[in-house]
Amino acid sequence: MNNNKNILTILFFFILHTATLSAQSFPTNWLGVWKGELSIESNKQINNVAMELHILPIADSINYWQWTIIYVINDSIRNERVYELYKKSDSSKEYFLDEKNSIILDMRYHNNTFYSHFLVNDNFLTTSYRLTERGIETCMIMSKQNNANNSGGEKGIPMVYSYPIQSIQTALLKKYK
Repeated sequence: MNNNKNILTILFFFILHTATLSAQSFPTNWLGVWKGELSIESNKQINNVAMELHILPIADSINYWQWTIIYVINDSIRNERVYELYKKSDSSKEYFLDEKNSIILDMRYHNNTFYSHFLVNDNFLTTSYRLTERGIETCMIMSKQNNANNSGGEKGIPMVYSYPIQSIQTALLKKYK
């Protein structure tokens, strides 16, 4: 009898966990307007700006969404970046972010998180957007391609290149509507 209670308890938590994960899969719960404050830390200096992320469906499309990032500086200057997110046709995890200016970034969806990693103007950027119970947590890490520290390379140990982090940008975006 006690064994049956344990099995039922485990089954209950498994179903609850599975339901929670499926409820957060994209685009469910991601759609809407998200707002928060972006903290930018670089060279021992921290700056904050307002940030918005609008994730909206595109009419007559199943696998395309409007992905607009807005930075608001001093409550008056709005820097809007209107992108499109779309799903790679043969994958449930591979997406592309089309910046609508000939730049298309690969994105990977895993565990309620979108990830991308790219190189622009000799800067490596790694970004993530993670949906949590608190909201969408964003993070962007930047390092310079030409600023590598290398180690290893001796006695069969591979050479390793490490890139010091130049800046970190983080935000917690709460659903506005």
